[in-house]
Amino acid sequence: MKKIIRKIKFIIKNTSFQFDKLYIYRINLIGIKRTSNNFKIVQTNSIDDLKEIIQEREDSFQKRYMNWFSKGLICFIIKEEKSTIGILWLANKKEVPLEFGFKQRLKNDSEAGLIDAYVLKEKRGKGVYKTIWNKAVEEAKKLGIKTLYGYVLHNNMQSIKAHYKLGMKDVYQILYYIRILWFNFYFKKTFKNYKDISSLKKLN
Repeated sequence: MKKIIRKIKFIIKNTSFQFDKLYIYRINLIGIKRTSNNFKIVQTNSIDDLKEIIQEREDSFQKRYMNWFSKGLICFIIKEEKSTIGILWLANKKEVPLEFGFKQRLKNDSEAGLIDAYVLKEKRGKGVYKTIWNKAVEEAKKLGIKTLYGYVLHNNMQSIKAHYKLGMKDVYQILYYIRILWFNFYFKKTFKNYKDISSLKKLN
């Protein structure tokens, strides 16, 4: 019996446990105007265009990006000379792949999600992300999309503040994620009236 108790205690002590949450924003594209910029932005279907991004992040992103290309997700990149310095994906299919393996189902063709934004570390603070964000919004409107969703982890204050400056303020849902051993659990809290992110997080 003692051996069993010790084994149970060992399992509990070494249990893989994770808790996190994701803010899901809702953005109404009607009336939004794009600002001008001088960066070169293109849409790509080639994994070779993403090598700089993959190299700075990790190799596992190559498999992720190949999967997204195969599913028809739209990839925008921002170039400086021949190198890619920023990336942003527009997911306008039935499901939006998110953190923790969760997939958000879209209601119809007029909705889409902006995911996996990334700018090379040495190029940050120069307006690169703002530029690629504006391009994605412009292209989304051309596709007839009226509602965009944005996603930021609750502890990524840099991203929360950057998106706040871009006008992404209205939190539509909070996705809670719990992992115990090999089991994933998801819970969503939906706000009847959108919550301004500043009421949920201290931005100063």
